[in-house]
Amino acid sequence: TLKEINEDDAISYVINGKPHQKAVPFVLNGERVDIHVINAAKPHGSYVLDLFKYMKKDSGGLMRPADGDCFHIEVVGDRFRKNFTLEAANRFHVRVDDLLPGTYRISELKNEAYITTYRVNGNEVKQAVIDVKDQRGDVVEIINELAVNRSLVDIFQYCMDEKGQLTKPRPQESFRILLSGNNMHRFYTLDQGNDWHIQLDTLATGEYEIIKQESSDDQVWYRINGAPDSRSGAFTVSGGSQNLIEIINQSDVSSDGTIRLEKRVRDENGDLITPSNGESFMVRVWKDNGAFDVTYTLDPYNGYSLLVDGLSHGTYHIREVNTSGYGVSYVVNGGAESSSANVTLSDEESQQVTIINTKTDLFFHVDQGNDLRVVIE
Repeated sequence: TLKEINEDDAISYVINGKPHQKAVPFVLNGERVDIHVINAAKPHGSYVLDLFKYMKKDSGGLMRPADGDCFHIEVVGDRFRKNFTLEAANRFHVRVDDLLPGTYRISELKNEAYITTYRVNGNEVKQAVIDVKDQRGDVVEIINELAVNRSLVDIFQYCMDEKGQLTKPRPQESFRILLSGNNMHRFYTLDQGNDWHIQLDTLATGEYEIIKQESSDDQVWYRINGAPDSRSGAFTVSGGSQNLIEIINQSDVSSDGTIRLEKRVRDENGDLITPSNGESFMVRVWKDNGAFDVTYTLDPYNGYSLLVDGLSHGTYHIREVNTSGYGVSYVVNGGAESSSANVTLSDEESQQVTIINTKTDLFFHVDQGNDLRVVIE
């Protein structure tokens, strides 16, 4: 019996002038046997695999390798193993069109200086595996990144008990988060299967934010690299950086208090007025125990007035940040003007804090060398 290896439907045989679709046995009895093995030409649009090579920059963007670079790629499948070279001569692109249906693995050889990831049809993965089917193609991009540029982001999920201690969630609890930023939006699940922890090592340099997706009565806090707990899950990735993100769910917390923040500016007549020149002002509100630390913006879009609600009981400090050019004072609940603002919430209390800005050029420095004359009419 004569049979071509890797026989498929595109192969036929002609034995002594008689066509056969499959290999058939023949008998040798001293006579001549003519055998023709016919491989039909592949129709236009049959399966092709395109291999491309890129380098990842520190910013996360991709670029072609330098002209002097040379990379060796191996494609392995059932009864198939072949190496390909990606270099400047082929513009770091090779097309493979002799793969039979089956599963294949693509990997780069001898790349110890790099961390290699793969993008299969646009999806970035750590291992490239393709399933070859007729009349379909795949694009595999092999991406190298210098190991020294690799950043790590560890994300943990915790729960806070009534004593303020962090514990792992209950076995049946599962949490879904959205990681957004730098032109990406990706969902992850934290559950018992991954011990409520994931590690990401393919994020490009840029600004990111984690947003919890499930709805519950719990308050959610983010502890970024050991900083005080915040309502924001924003963090920064740079080349070689490490970030530790702890997501904390806090339940059974009394949260009935509110603080109204109001912004006023003292004019040249000493009157308190609402700002009218489009400025924005940043105001920080925090607790000493680190359980709350959020910065708010008072601007024309909220009318320089903002209600901070859902606050647990305790003492809060209010300070304006970035006050260049202004003197800052505070009035709590209509009381006396002060250089600081601290309020305590208990039960269902509501507090109001007015932040007053006075331009420093409204004040005059008077010493022995200067006379100040005040005329009252």
